[in-house]
Amino acid sequence: MNGVSNNDMYAIALDARVHWAHHKVCSVAQDAAGAEWHLGWSLKLAKRCGEIAALDELELPQLLSDEPLLANARRSTFSARRLEILKLRSNAAAGGADVAWARLGANNRRLRENGPIAVARDGRRRLCASQTAMI
Repeated sequence: MNGVSNNDMYAIALDARVHWAHHKVCSVAQDAAGAEWHLGWSLKLAKRCGEIAALDELELPQLLSDEPLLANARRSTFSARRLEILKLRSNAAAGGADVAWARLGANNRRLRENGPIAVARDGRRRLCASQTAMI
């Protein structure tokens, strides 16, 4: 468990959904830069939901299930992260996963300390380092 609650994951999913709505509005308004920016954030946040769900074995939020791009981003990250965890467990069973478990533990500590989204000095919200490395 990495200390992120189910409510945190649903808040991130809601944030992804809001960015998706802004993406659609920008697309209709023919603001290509705004549409691309909001699409990027909605996909990053959907991926973050998949990562959190995989780490804590939580149910994936349904807020993202009706948009194929968001659902695929969430599912692919969930699957990749679960596969990584399973590989670490099998390595641990073989006795050689101390370094890999330490890396996963450091990532989880960073998530506990910073939360899934960090606030930069300029007041803008940004994904934490583990999220940007994932993308």
